[in-house]
Amino acid sequence: MNSDDKNLVERCIQKDPVAWAEFVHRYSRLIVIAIENRLRRYRVFYSSADVDDIKQNVLASLWKGEKLRSVRQKEKISFWLAIVSGNAAMDFARARSKTREELVPGGPETDQHTEVLEIFNRIPAQAKNSSEALSEREQKMMLGEALGSLDPKERMIMKLYLVHEKDYSDIARILAIPRGTVSSSIRRSKEKLISILNKK
Repeated sequence: MNSDDKNLVERCIQKDPVAWAEFVHRYSRLIVIAIENRLRRYRVFYSSADVDDIKQNVLASLWKGEKLRSVRQKEKISFWLAIVSGNAAMDFARARSKTREELVPGGPETDQHTEVLEIFNRIPAQAKNSSEALSEREQKMMLGEALGSLDPKERMIMKLYLVHEKDYSDIARILAIPRGTVSSSIRRSKEKLISILNKK
């Protein structure tokens, strides 16, 4: 990082609103990536709304809580932010594990939960091995193993769709392929995942 980052942090400490707007614009994506990486590492289910809430809490702690004053190497603010954001994600994960360790049928699942449940619910009852009672972590582990059985292109599309919660248009843009190709690939991959999970 450079002196520009240091100057920006120092201006934020002085409550310069213009500097703060620039800070948020410059580092929001880094904060989101750090949060998502930590949640994925510990196989925590989350939605885009969860990530945004965590990000907003991090930013609020920096502005209102004046945590930026504690940064010693302000020219390396991105490294510090990644650590703080990852820790905030872990706080979220711990709180969720205490209050909602298992999926509740008919409850307010996120889009990601709904997609995972759709796949599991289409497995014949005799092949489920009580999958309805699997914890979020167990379901994600099983789904992760099944994803590994897809070919590389299918696996990339399904990870973007299920894990990163990208819609068809986003996936088409990211991978530079037609939207129709994304739609048909996801449909085929869901059937493959169900078939693979039937055999577990």
